[in-house]
Amino acid sequence: MSLSNLTPYFIDGINAQFAKDQVDELYQIFREDFIDNPIILNGKKVKVIMKNSKIAQYSCYCETFTHLITKREGQFRLYTCERAEKIHWIKPIIEAHPCSDILYYKWQDNNGICKEHFWHISKKFMVVLRDIDEDSRIVTAFCVEDDSAVTYYDRFKAYKAGTSTC
Repeated sequence: MSLSNLTPYFIDGINAQFAKDQVDELYQIFREDFIDNPIILNGKKVKVIMKNSKIAQYSCYCETFTHLITKREGQFRLYTCERAEKIHWIKPIIEAHPCSDILYYKWQDNNGICKEHFWHISKKFMVVLRDIDEDSRIVTAFCVEDDSAVTYYDRFKAYKAGTSTC
Protein backbone atom coordinates (compact mmCIF):
# COMPACT_ATOMS: atom_id res chain seq x y z
CA MET A 1 0.00 0.00 0.00
CA SER A 2 1.35 3.42 -0.93
CA LEU A 3 0.88 6.28 1.48
CA SER A 4 2.30 8.94 -0.81
CA ASN A 5 -1.14 10.51 -1.34
CA LEU A 6 -1.60 11.55 2.30
CA THR A 7 -2.36 15.26 2.56
CA PRO A 8 -3.35 17.52 5.46
CA TYR A 9 -7.06 17.24 6.24
CA PHE A 10 -8.09 20.86 5.66
CA ILE A 11 -6.99 21.62 2.11
CA ASP A 12 -7.82 25.31 2.53
CA GLY A 13 -5.72 25.42 5.68
CA ILE A 14 -6.36 24.89 9.33
CA ASN A 15 -6.59 27.58 11.94
CA ALA A 16 -3.24 27.99 13.65
CA GLN A 17 -5.19 28.72 16.82
CA PHE A 18 -7.65 26.33 18.43
CA ALA A 19 -10.93 26.48 16.48
CA LYS A 20 -13.60 24.32 18.11
CA ASP A 21 -15.49 23.59 14.88
CA GLN A 22 -12.34 22.27 13.18
CA VAL A 23 -11.24 20.33 16.26
CA ASP A 24 -14.72 18.80 16.56
CA GLU A 25 -14.49 17.67 12.93
CA LEU A 26 -11.08 16.11 13.57
CA TYR A 27 -12.38 14.44 16.72
CA GLN A 28 -15.14 12.80 14.69
CA ILE A 29 -12.48 11.31 12.37
CA PHE A 30 -10.51 10.13 15.41
CA ARG A 31 -13.65 8.51 16.90
CA GLU A 32 -14.44 6.72 13.63
CA ASP A 33 -10.86 5.51 13.20
CA PHE A 34 -10.07 4.35 16.75
CA ILE A 35 -13.24 4.05 18.80
CA ASP A 36 -16.01 3.03 16.40
CA ASN A 37 -13.74 0.93 14.13
CA PRO A 38 -10.65 -0.06 16.12
CA ILE A 39 -7.56 -1.34 14.35
CA ILE A 40 -6.21 -4.84 14.89
CA LEU A 41 -2.42 -4.96 14.48
CA ASN A 42 -0.63 -8.30 14.78
CA GLY A 43 -3.65 -9.73 16.58
CA LYS A 44 -3.77 -6.86 19.08
CA LYS A 45 -6.50 -4.26 19.33
CA VAL A 46 -5.06 -0.73 19.09
CA LYS A 47 -6.66 1.22 21.92
CA VAL A 48 -6.82 4.81 23.08
CA ILE A 49 -7.20 6.40 26.51
CA MET A 50 -10.91 7.17 26.64
CA LYS A 51 -11.10 9.26 29.81
CA ASN A 52 -11.69 12.93 29.23
CA SER A 53 -8.70 15.22 29.09
CA LYS A 54 -7.74 17.02 32.30
CA ILE A 55 -6.92 20.12 30.25
CA ALA A 56 -9.97 22.40 30.64
CA GLN A 57 -10.02 23.55 27.00
CA TYR A 58 -10.07 19.90 25.85
CA SER A 59 -12.19 18.33 28.60
CA CYS A 60 -14.88 17.26 26.10
CA TYR A 61 -12.31 15.16 24.19
CA CYS A 62 -10.63 11.94 25.25
CA GLU A 63 -7.08 12.06 26.54
CA THR A 64 -5.41 10.36 23.56
CA PHE A 65 -6.99 12.75 21.07
CA THR A 66 -5.90 15.74 23.13
CA HIS A 67 -2.37 14.39 23.28
CA LEU A 68 -2.31 13.88 19.51
CA ILE A 69 -3.34 17.45 18.63
CA THR A 70 -1.18 19.19 21.22
CA LYS A 71 2.54 19.44 21.91
CA ARG A 72 4.30 19.78 25.24
CA GLU A 73 5.73 23.22 25.82
CA GLY A 74 7.23 23.27 29.30
CA GLN A 75 4.50 22.31 31.75
CA PHE A 76 1.71 22.86 29.24
CA ARG A 77 0.29 21.19 26.14
CA LEU A 78 -0.43 23.63 23.34
CA TYR A 79 -2.61 23.09 20.31
CA THR A 80 -0.47 22.37 17.23
CA CYS A 81 -2.25 22.64 13.90
CA GLU A 82 0.52 20.70 12.10
CA ARG A 83 -0.26 17.69 14.28
CA ALA A 84 -4.02 18.15 14.28
CA GLU A 85 -4.40 18.32 10.50
CA LYS A 86 -2.70 14.92 10.18
CA ILE A 87 -4.92 13.03 12.63
CA HIS A 88 -6.39 11.06 9.71
CA TRP A 89 -2.90 9.79 8.76
CA ILE A 90 -2.47 7.68 11.89
CA LYS A 91 -4.78 4.80 10.99
CA PRO A 92 -3.52 4.32 7.40
CA ILE A 93 0.09 4.42 8.59
CA ILE A 94 -0.54 1.71 11.17
CA GLU A 95 -2.65 -0.39 8.80
CA ALA A 96 -0.09 -0.15 5.97
CA HIS A 97 2.64 -1.80 8.04
CA PRO A 98 4.74 -3.40 6.66
CA CYS A 99 5.12 -0.88 3.86
CA SER A 100 8.05 0.60 1.95
CA ASP A 101 6.85 4.12 2.85
CA ILE A 102 7.26 3.40 6.57
CA LEU A 103 10.43 2.91 8.59
CA TYR A 104 9.44 0.65 11.48
CA TYR A 105 11.44 0.14 14.63
CA LYS A 106 11.13 -0.52 18.34
CA TRP A 107 12.86 1.64 20.89
CA GLN A 108 13.02 1.55 24.68
CA ASP A 109 12.34 4.94 26.24
CA ASN A 110 13.98 6.42 29.35
CA ASN A 111 11.38 4.67 31.53
CA GLY A 112 12.29 1.26 30.11
CA ILE A 113 9.10 1.01 28.02
CA CYS A 114 9.50 -0.57 24.60
CA LYS A 115 7.52 1.33 21.98
CA GLU A 116 6.78 0.66 18.33
CA HIS A 117 7.56 3.50 15.91
CA PHE A 118 6.04 3.88 12.44
CA TRP A 119 7.88 6.68 10.66
CA HIS A 120 6.53 7.93 7.34
CA ILE A 121 9.88 9.38 6.44
CA SER A 122 8.89 11.31 3.31
CA LYS A 123 5.95 12.94 5.12
CA LYS A 124 8.06 13.52 8.26
CA PHE A 125 5.39 11.97 10.48
CA MET A 126 5.80 9.44 13.30
CA VAL A 127 3.20 7.23 15.01
CA VAL A 128 4.14 5.56 18.30
CA LEU A 129 2.38 2.59 19.97
CA ARG A 130 3.08 0.56 23.08
CA ASP A 131 1.88 -2.79 24.34
CA ILE A 132 -0.63 -2.71 27.17
CA ASP A 133 -1.41 -6.22 28.41
CA GLU A 134 -2.81 -8.14 25.42
CA ASP A 135 -3.38 -5.03 23.30
CA SER A 136 -1.56 -1.96 21.98
CA ARG A 137 -2.23 1.69 22.70
CA ILE A 138 -1.53 4.81 20.72
CA VAL A 139 1.08 6.78 22.63
CA THR A 140 1.53 9.70 20.28
CA ALA A 141 1.90 10.88 16.71
CA PHE A 142 3.88 13.90 15.67
CA CYS A 143 5.68 15.78 12.91
CA VAL A 144 9.37 14.85 12.83
CA GLU A 145 11.51 17.94 12.92
CA ASP A 146 14.70 17.96 10.86
CA ASP A 147 16.95 18.27 13.93
CA SER A 148 15.46 15.03 15.38
CA ALA A 149 15.46 12.97 12.19
CA VAL A 150 19.07 11.78 12.60
CA THR A 151 18.31 10.43 16.07
CA TYR A 152 15.26 8.55 14.83
CA TYR A 153 17.15 7.19 11.85
CA ASP A 154 19.94 5.96 14.14
CA ARG A 155 17.35 4.16 16.26
CA PHE A 156 15.88 2.59 13.12
CA LYS A 157 19.34 1.40 12.01
CA ALA A 158 20.05 -0.05 15.47
CA TYR A 159 16.75 -1.95 15.38
CA LYS A 160 17.48 -3.33 11.91
CA ALA A 161 20.97 -4.32 13.03
CA GLY A 162 19.58 -6.08 16.11
CA THR A 163 21.35 -3.76 18.52
CA SER A 164 18.38 -1.70 19.75
CA THR A 165 17.25 -1.80 23.35
CA CYS A 166 13.98 -3.66 22.65
